[in-house]
Formats: sequence, structure tokens, C-alpha cells
Amino acid sequence: MRYGKYSGRGNFFSLPNEVFLLGLSAGELAVYSFLKRCENRKTHQCWPSIKTIGQAVGMSENTVRKYIRRLEERDLITTEPTRQAEISYAVFCLKKKKAPSFEAHALYQRKFSETK
Repeated sequence: MRYGKYSGRGNFFSLPNEVFLLGLSAGELAVYSFLKRCENRKTHQCWPSIKTIGQAVGMSENTVRKYIRRLEERDLITTEPTRQAEISYAVFCLKKKKAPSFEAHALYQRKFSETK
């Protein structure tokens, strides 16, 4: 399925390496990645519907909402509710996150190696 409206320039988008050090679940990472793909690079905002996000990442709308709440709790995004006609949308603003400290990275690596 194509999402031309959100494709930006070219067939790629940038995802910071640090996002893999935050301990995000697969679902959180999928939703965050899609929001990053849709993001306006100047304003850091995007406004895909919950349904569009769900179709793109293969999740139900309720599951997408759950992961959006978790990303908000982790302070990676903020949401601002909007309303157009009969459909509810949200404006998602992706925040710049400082890279985790060396200690946090070491703790994550230790946790990751214990689960293997």
C-alpha cells in the first residue's frame, strides 16, 4: 500500500540511531517510525489519522492509541487533538530527544544481553 501523501522526498526517511537505545517495544518503534516518516522536517509535526497509522503498521486503532500513549509517557511525542468534520485527528509533534548517557547505554546493553 502506498502512502504518497506522506512520502516526502525520495523513498527513505531518517531515524535517529539513539531511538534503539531507549528500550522501545516493537509496537512503539513501529508507530514512532511511521510518525517520523510522516513528519514535516521543519515543524516536526504530522497529522495522519489513527486509522492510517494502523493500516501502515498493521495494528488495530486501539493498539495504535495504546502505543501513542506510551510514546507520550516517554516524552517522545506530544499530541494535540483536532477535529475536522466527523473524523477526529491529532497533530503529532515529535520531540528531539537527547542521546542517552553512556551509563544508560551500558545499562540497556546489560539488560539486553541478559534476555538472550
